Amino acid sequence: MILVDVDAPDDSSKIQAGVIFTLGEMETGVQVALRNVGVFTLSTLCGLGQEKHKTRVRGHKDVGDGKHWLSWEGNREKSLDTLFGKIRFHRAYYHGENPLDSRWPRDEELGLKPGQIWSPGLQDVADYLATATGSYQAAEKSLLKTLRVQLQYKQIQRNCLDAGADIAYFRSSLRCGWGAGMLRILRRHSTVGSWGSSLAREPGSWRLPGSWPPGLASV
Repeated sequence: MILVDVDAPDDSSKIQAGVIFTLGEMETGVQVALRNVGVFTLSTLCGLGQEKHKTRVRGHKDVGDGKHWLSWEGNREKSLDTLFGKIRFHRAYYHGENPLDSRWPRDEELGLKPGQIWSPGLQDVADYLATATGSYQAAEKSLLKTLRVQLQYKQIQRNCLDAGADIAYFRSSLRCGWGAGMLRILRRHSTVGSWGSSLAREPGSWRLPGSWPPGLASV
């Protein structure tokens, strides 16, 4: 335990006389402070510049010819679970006459997929925990215990199965040579576990572990 004493000269750690903090209490306090700073910083950066939106942007090439315009429909809120907690920010929304033709340019800049509700960093940690523990439910509890982030194990399961499909596609592409399969993996915003992250960053190491379980993790 540490006894804080304001009478001690030139000691910035002495905050208030007679208050005792354990190391565990200080760790918790610092962790909460860092989480708050992280949430504030990410929310600010993600919404940066959105007050100066364009009045229109080009539409999707897969809906039209890509030369048509979408009109600004307003700034709408986006919420996202991250390693620091849930962040919220507003970004410009553009829509056209076709119900399927809409865009969120800021989401595209941030590398977010349509409907994505958690960050790439959180996806990576969740995938790793599910793989390391062998259980989606254990990964859910570990995230809540260590990062204080609440996710449903079904969300983790869906992400892991999607990543597993990418790995299977990647292995198939290796047999057929380079190409679309390789690019699909490299463009993925979240990879599976620590070796998956290095796989995306180090093109020279394409050797995958042969003992990877087909389902990645089980309930």
